[in-house]
Amino acid sequence: MVEGKTDPKQIVSALPSDRAALDKIGERGVLSFHYYDPIAIAQSFLKIPDNMYKYTREWPDIFNQLVEAARKRELIPFLTEFGGVEDAELINDYINLHYIQIESFLLNCTYWNYDLYNTSEGKDNWNLENFSLLGPGRRPRNIDVIARPYPLCSSARPTLLFFDLESRYFTLLLEGSVVDSPTILYIPFDIHYSPKFRVWSTSREIEWDRQNQLLYWYPDKDQTVNQIVVAEGRSDRIDVDRLPKGARDSAQKATFECTFS
Repeated sequence: MVEGKTDPKQIVSALPSDRAALDKIGERGVLSFHYYDPIAIAQSFLKIPDNMYKYTREWPDIFNQLVEAARKRELIPFLTEFGGVEDAELINDYINLHYIQIESFLLNCTYWNYDLYNTSEGKDNWNLENFSLLGPGRRPRNIDVIARPYPLCSSARPTLLFFDLESRYFTLLLEGSVVDSPTILYIPFDIHYSPKFRVWSTSREIEWDRQNQLLYWYPDKDQTVNQIVVAEGRSDRIDVDRLPKGARDSAQKATFECTFS
């Protein structure tokens, strides 16, 4: 970091990988890791503009190594702390790029932080950090990035989760056997989808709980791959170019359409 550069291929962990040590953890083990890009944090404090192209290029490999460190030890990868300095010029893009990695690798995560007492002078009231999603006067910051559709419960194994902040396109792919309970999706309607949104899916059974902003989806038990696509209510067809490559082919089977408000 002192020299202004990092090598994402040189990530190491002191966590043991031998079977004797891991057997003590059992099947409930979690690999907890934090991620704050050291160059980005330093540049935020020094008021140097972020190089988002560099982060976009490097972060997938960095996160892949972090996740792989957990999986090769049969542990659950959990990003237990991440965030960005609110003084940064491209703070929205920086936070969004974090969430893209989280969704790409299907990670559990915890954002740092949500400070009820952030002020202009004291900031987060510790070490002059300024990470809080609540700013002075408890005004929300970057809520459009944080409020993203995501599954609270899945009826089958999730294999792809995607949300595009610009277009508000969201999709979820499930594979394998489907249980009797619904997939429950949080849909940030008031922030991203008001006054209405459209849903395309591989099954007909969908219910919308407007008050709690929850979408109940019952995937088709006869399908090996189930998919749901959510978008703003302006279009009557799926724009497959907005979806990631892994979701475009299966989107052709998401033929059942609903509109909710």
